[in-house]
Amino acid sequence: MIGGNILTSLHDNTEIMLIDFELVMWNPEYYDLGNYLNEWRCDYAHPDPSCPIKYYFENRATEQDIRSLTKEYYVLLKQRAHPDFQFTDDTDETELKDAITQVKQCMVLHDLFQALCPMMMMSEQDETNPASFMWEYIRGRC
Repeated sequence: MIGGNILTSLHDNTEIMLIDFELVMWNPEYYDLGNYLNEWRCDYAHPDPSCPIKYYFENRATEQDIRSLTKEYYVLLKQRAHPDFQFTDDTDETELKDAITQVKQCMVLHDLFQALCPMMMMSEQDETNPASFMWEYIRGRC
């Protein structure tokens, strides 16, 4: 858990909310890799308070990036179970394709969790106030 993921209410500092819970729960095997690949396009040091993140879509992972990193991750997972494992195109390509699909699904899942986070932090008064909603944050996750 990261300290910045523990929020206190502006109205009552005894109320706390934990965010980014997807990082501390059981997730699919390739979730961390999907999360990592998604974050390539994010700048969390962006100073605009209306949207705490600046998105650089030109930095998003390419198909080659996804394949290359998934293959490395796949091999590490296999070697953890079988230390002598060596990847061969003949026998492992189908499993690698399945792993790539899972990574892409986890990238979508990660963006869904990230898009829902601002909604979970809203007070009841904010829920009906369009000015309170961080539209740019959500657009960056879609």
